[in-house]
Amino acid sequence: MHIGKRIIILRKEYGMKQSEISKGIISTTHLSNIEKGRYKPPEDVLQLIAKKLKVPSRYLVNYEEYKKEYEDILEKLLELVILNPIKAQNYINQIESEKFFPFQSLELELQYLLLKSCLDAKRENKTSSVINSQINILLHNEDIDELPLNIKRSYYYYKGIQLYFLNEFQESIYWFKNLLPSTNNIKIKAAIFYNLSLLHQKIERTQDSIQFAEQALEIYIQYHNWSKIGETYTLLGVLHWEKKDYSEAIAQLKKAKEIQGIIEDDVLHSRILHNLALVYQSMKDHEKAIEFFKQAIEKKKKIYKEPVNLMVSYRGVIKCYIDLDNKKLAKKYLDIAYENVQHKKDKYKLNTYYALLNKEEDSEIFVKLMKQSIKYFTEKKDIKNLKGLNEQLGEYFFQTKRYKLASYHFKEELNINKGVIFYEEKNSY
Repeated sequence: MHIGKRIIILRKEYGMKQSEISKGIISTTHLSNIEKGRYKPPEDVLQLIAKKLKVPSRYLVNYEEYKKEYEDILEKLLELVILNPIKAQNYINQIESEKFFPFQSLELELQYLLLKSCLDAKRENKTSSVINSQINILLHNEDIDELPLNIKRSYYYYKGIQLYFLNEFQESIYWFKNLLPSTNNIKIKAAIFYNLSLLHQKIERTQDSIQFAEQALEIYIQYHNWSKIGETYTLLGVLHWEKKDYSEAIAQLKKAKEIQGIIEDDVLHSRILHNLALVYQSMKDHEKAIEFFKQAIEKKKKIYKEPVNLMVSYRGVIKCYIDLDNKKLAKKYLDIAYENVQHKKDKYKLNTYYALLNKEEDSEIFVKLMKQSIKYFTEKKDIKNLKGLNEQLGEYFFQTKRYKLASYHFKEELNINKGVIFYEEKNSY
């Protein structure tokens, strides 16, 4: 890793051309070679460039300085980013107020940027394009395997998080699995096991997901982490529900409820209520499901300021009323849900319910809305919300004797169930 990379980052940050930096110091070609790592500049040149860039000279001159105490600081930051994002942000604020900041070592600065990007992703559900650009510059032409282990740990976590938010779940799994053997921190291992459980759930490898959740649970129990124990029992309840093992799902959710009673966590309680509703909905006990969905909604109203957190439970109530053929109440809750929409995903999901409720009265709007939702969820690679939509549209075309279109959508549904997503818009309908 060479100092030219830091010069590129600073130059881009200040919007300066190579000619502006090099003027009166060295030729533009010479600076270009420094930025490409072809030439190691002497200290006096770096001091003059630092003056042009208005940064302390030590920031360019001491780029190879590597102190163990700073490595320890970043290892603590890694743990906090993974285990406690709120404390991690406070720790970052503390680091940035210290005299040694910014880190003079290029490698330590890389690790810091990797961890800061991970924290941004976890807090905002997206990564900073500026930080990622700086990371890309520092990593350009670098062999990851040759980096120190502490840098690799942060890089593995960074890749896992980044790919997760891009819905590239298989790739995310690869990097989290690389992270596991790179750390001896048992609490970090528990968090990675939990993440791997969620990721395998995303790709519908439920049994693998259960195994990773159980590995996480074992560690959480060992360290009496009651909050995570409750969360993990809840996750196991959901996973057994997905396996259609409803009795085991209820058993796991009851364990979660026992923990919730000890720690009095309202957020956990709302999740347990919602997931119990899902189980009873799948068991066709719609009245009991509606009761739990409504309890979850009331609990969430007391917890959350943002209505988006209510949406998934409203959708559950609507679906139950549709299944009960109670259009009046389904439409009532659909109207309430539409008033609370804040994300496109929710709008398209609600549109499918609107389409189903109005299929007999307005078949044209049914086809239009179903088609739009299929396209949206396909583009987002959202298999969970995509499943069943092609089948419903295919059944409609079959009933109306449009067999070619019916065949197309039935095949699409089969492809989705096989893990293959492909959508080509048909203009003929």
